Amino acid sequence: MNLKRFISSKDENLLKFTDFSSSLKSSFKTLDGYAFDFNDSITAVKLYYKIYSQKRILDSDFFKWFCDGKLYGHVSELLSSKPKPNKNSILGLNFGIKYNLNTEEITKSFYFGDKNYSSTVIHQLNNNLYSKRYYYIYNKFLINILNKSLRLNMPNHNEGIELSFRKNIAHCSIFPRINRSNLDLNESKKYCESQFLKSLSQDFPRGQERVFKIHLDTENSSPVTKGYTSGNKFQKIYFGCFDWSKSCFSG
Repeated sequence: MNLKRFISSKDENLLKFTDFSSSLKSSFKTLDGYAFDFNDSITAVKLYYKIYSQKRILDSDFFKWFCDGKLYGHVSELLSSKPKPNKNSILGLNFGIKYNLNTEEITKSFYFGDKNYSSTVIHQLNNNLYSKRYYYIYNKFLINILNKSLRLNMPNHNEGIELSFRKNIAHCSIFPRINRSNLDLNESKKYCESQFLKSLSQDFPRGQERVFKIHLDTENSSPVTKGYTSGNKFQKIYFGCFDWSKSCFSG
């Protein structure tokens, strides 16, 4: 079962999100991808776009559909500030839609790197908005302390981390040290694949097996990174398409 078949029975908004892939890639510098939360089974699926050209995005059909209601004003205001790109946090405009398999709720999220080592994230759930801040940490000594104190169960690595807190749970994803200045996709793909293999261990939740089956059946899908939560409540795996013209959402 590939990604498209998996989401087809979940929520129509997921398929609608994927329908914009061709138009976004033809009009903007865009990458797409997906992620899973899982423990013994998959608990959530997330789809995302990373758009690296901001000009005219406010007028696109995708933006008008994605940022309906209250979200439109808040995201438009953020974009109007036009902060400078920051290589220490996330680059581009990041749009995500997440479906919780347990609650059957949809959350839309907009991520924007607006500080030196952090980014602003606006979430919309049931037409309610709330914002969070994600932090990017590269000091290995501090990462090791956080890993132990928050019981993240991360393997030893030399990458950075993306850290946030939601409902008293720490969420931490390994943040690959790819060269963000030139966006060489082949170079980034090789780097992410190599560090991803290092992040895997023999001790993993059973849901990871189904995650990999969907990944292997999905065209243009490559591993990006892995995520962890405090107390090992669940883990995450991110996949993406390292190509400006191809997509994970095809097929």
